Amino acid sequence: MLTSIMQFKRTNIKDKDFLKLCVKLNAQMNEVVPGRIDVYCTLTSIDNVFYVVLAVDEQGNPMGMAAMTDEGDSVAEVRCVFVEPKFRGKGIAKELCLHLENVAKASGFKTIILDTWVQLEAAMKLYEKLGYERYDGPIKHEIDKWCRFYVKRLVT
Repeated sequence: MLTSIMQFKRTNIKDKDFLKLCVKLNAQMNEVVPGRIDVYCTLTSIDNVFYVVLAVDEQGNPMGMAAMTDEGDSVAEVRCVFVEPKFRGKGIAKELCLHLENVAKASGFKTIILDTWVQLEAAMKLYEKLGYERYDGPIKHEIDKWCRFYVKRLVT
């Protein structure tokens, strides 16, 4: 497993490595999801992003990313979990999710929510393996019908 040499680097949405990964995530999403999605514009248009992290190798090269927002009422939302294709299958997404859960607990959150696209079967399997449960989320936009919504209660 590559995760033994991985480190987490807290950053922000203006970090150049985070931006590069957003571009790659946008390209991937536009291949599998109908309609135009711009992850970076979505993150910059909300004011409740409170945690952004990169998974980096020993030399500081980015391998993956994730972000989390404060949704109020002790609820955090995981956003933009992405791992570079060449690093997939090595446990990095799992470690990013577990890291965000630990940050959420330490920050006083009681619940984490997230959503993913129905086309991303590996992501859905990962979230379910980590104990997230599906729920009927809000359908605010036409594109939301392509989403699967998940929730996990955090045990402190």
